[in-house]
Amino acid sequence: CSPAIFAQCWNFFEECRFQFGSGIVWGVPVTDQGLTDVRPQWAATGPLGARIAAHNWTGTSLGPVATWSIALKTLISLMLDSRQPMFIAWGPSQNWLYNDAFAPIAGRKHPDCLGLPAREVWAEAWTELEPLFEQVWAGHPVHMDDFSLELDRRGKLEEAHFAFSYTPVRCEDGIVTGLFGACIEI
Repeated sequence: CSPAIFAQCWNFFEECRFQFGSGIVWGVPVTDQGLTDVRPQWAATGPLGARIAAHNWTGTSLGPVATWSIALKTLISLMLDSRQPMFIAWGPSQNWLYNDAFAPIAGRKHPDCLGLPAREVWAEAWTELEPLFEQVWAGHPVHMDDFSLELDRRGKLEEAHFAFSYTPVRCEDGIVTGLFGACIEI
């Protein structure tokens, strides 16, 4: 990115950076008091980046963006910059974050599933998913090449097959605090 283009993007971001309770970025109202700590590329990466930047995280166990760890912010940047479907389950409630490429997999759950606990987002498949999440939270990565789930993405249960990888994310003290996932629907 040339310095001139970067300067234009930065100026655009600064123009979109409003006080709490006002403003719109990518058509999404900005409501999070922690927005002042959001990296500019989040809002500029696309619709999900704007939603993550604008979401009222204070109502979740993650708290305001300003309190998020560098590890979480880095993973979000990596996830949003990818064209592969990716997601993060973070914190004790395993709050769900995902990128634009994952939105079609979420189906009608998108965009309302952003920030919800994973067990609520995937309630219909939690019996199959919970043991995998438990493995990750115990520090063990999980990978499967053809995993079948019954998902409600369009108002009814449908069979879906995925190749995926769940990777534990550790905080500075080595404790697993999140799950980083990449998948492909096959």
